[in-house]
Amino acid sequence: MLGTGAINHSDMVWSMGMKDWTPVGTLLGLPQPPAPPAPPPTAKVVPRTSPQHSTPQPPTLPSPGGIGRVAYLLSTIGVAFLIGVIAAAIR
Repeated sequence: MLGTGAINHSDMVWSMGMKDWTPVGTLLGLPQPPAPPAPPPTAKVVPRTSPQHSTPQPPTLPSPGGIGRVAYLLSTIGVAFLIGVIAAAIR
């Protein structure tokens, strides 16, 4: 029955007088069957995106570079204010 595949090496058997269930292969002293071959590696599929279909990202503010958020905000507002003053003076 082992030769036809009806019983596998790892099928468990028990009989009176045995303490626990035991694999058939261990009981009969058969060698361990070879492990099944590993599945072939799968290729990682990366979807292709074309530049004309990519979603535009909003611009990000630069990092404050170690100064506090309030100081960074005030310096940004100050620069914007100076640009406004210069633009008004040019007109």
